[in-house]
Amino acid sequence: MENRIVRYGERGIVESIVLGIIEKSSTKQFLNAIRWSNSSKPEWIDDVQNTTWIVEIGLGQFGDPDLILVCRTREGNTYYLFVEAKVNRYVDSSLPNSEGMVRGFNSGINGQLSLKYRFCKALEVWDGNSYRIVELPELFEAYKKSLKDTIKRPRKLSKPSILRYVLKQNDFHRATIDNCYFVALTWDREPGPFKDTSLDPDLLPLFLSKAGINQWAVLKKNVGWIGYGVIHRELDLPIDFQSTLKLMTPSIEPTRVEGYPETSIRIQNWRNFSELTRNTAENVLEEAVSVFGIDSIRRLQGSYSIIRDNVILKIIPLKKIVDNESLILGISMRVWLENLSDLNFRGPYSIQRQPFMIYEFRPEDWKKVKISIISLFVNLLNHASAHKS
Repeated sequence: MENRIVRYGERGIVESIVLGIIEKSSTKQFLNAIRWSNSSKPEWIDDVQNTTWIVEIGLGQFGDPDLILVCRTREGNTYYLFVEAKVNRYVDSSLPNSEGMVRGFNSGINGQLSLKYRFCKALEVWDGNSYRIVELPELFEAYKKSLKDTIKRPRKLSKPSILRYVLKQNDFHRATIDNCYFVALTWDREPGPFKDTSLDPDLLPLFLSKAGINQWAVLKKNVGWIGYGVIHRELDLPIDFQSTLKLMTPSIEPTRVEGYPETSIRIQNWRNFSELTRNTAENVLEEAVSVFGIDSIRRLQGSYSIIRDNVILKIIPLKKIVDNESLILGISMRVWLENLSDLNFRGPYSIQRQPFMIYEFRPEDWKKVKISIISLFVNLLNHASAHKS
């Protein structure tokens, strides 16, 4: 009788990778495939003797890491890798630190890695016998001030079974920040996000000292990245890994083709924007409805889409820095033409993994550009209809 397991989501991908690595005995290949932010792999990797793989354990208010890899060396030292996985590019899976702990921040990959750093700092003061792990009040206050942490007291973990049977048995009470490592597993190409000079530093994990000073420059040597394409090329994993990934991504890694956008437009929730921006977006949408019809409109949490078989137009709010908001019109490259509009479009940019040309304007300028935008909508409808036929 044939039995088959179908895995789905980030957890399913991580499980397929872990089981494949164990089946192929390729732990060191995995560790050597990680691209470290300072371009130099930790010396202890070649000395690893045995490992423990901990998949999606609950760490209370510190979050649920997709994977913790405990590595023990011949010399008796122990190292801890915290891996957070996303099926998107890093830049599409992160939120700006400067906007604080808005809704969804701790689900963004930089927020998740920051929480694991805070957990490791809390481990430094855990003796292995206490019934809970609590971060230092000074560190909590630093994050309260910088990120506007949404909880009222220092973060903690107080699950007896996890403390006793997982963490203590694996010597987490001996952990220091120097032997803790933080790895992003994302749908990116090499060299990865942490070596991408165009990455906004505001999207990096935020590693604060008790004095509130960002420790990135000191700790970047402990931060790494690995992509699904790297795993595919450098680890000979069973087909289950590729089958699981295929359910979540259009390819093993983003494809580099001429004109493919390297810069992404990040979708943010409408609720994070001012009333002026939201009302202006409604005005733009109203004009789109009058041209394309109500059945073509899709209202989403962070954008509006106009669909003609496929998405041809996006209306998206954008916040570059606090109180600096704009609106973006994105025209799909499927239907883009240079003479569609006299507006100043640029691109292409990636929006939810698809290439778009974009026009950006301030909500305050809506009346100035209204006629040109309506004309764009009419031209786009005519062109999309002709393109379809």
